[in-house]
Amino acid sequence: MKIAVIFVGSHFVGKSLTINGFLKPLLGISHKARLFTLDGRDGCVLSQSFEESGRDAKERIEVYSHLDLLVLAARPTSERASKLSVVEGILNRNGFICHQIDVTTGDDKHYESLAKRAFKILRTKA
Repeated sequence: MKIAVIFVGSHFVGKSLTINGFLKPLLGISHKARLFTLDGRDGCVLSQSFEESGRDAKERIEVYSHLDLLVLAARPTSERASKLSVVEGILNRNGFICHQIDVTTGDDKHYESLAKRAFKILRTKA
């Protein structure tokens, strides 16, 4: 089963902080690293949203579509520039089951709890 976790939130709400500061340590990788292995499955973390990076979502996702696990960030569909629907469509076409985690402003404990939720999802076997 291929799993994608998408951290969804507005600009400057803490998506990258949650991913880089709290999820990556759980995955055993450094702040700058992208690739990881979890329970024998390979994955990739793309902490910058496609809205911010300006990169082509289809092209980027297809580069990593052979992996079992993906972690991404996106703006909510309520924002005009959101690419969330596009990203989910591409992921679904590439066989991923998508899980959204809504990110709101909070303290470190809040971001840590979101990262732990994502980690638990990524460890799902069936």
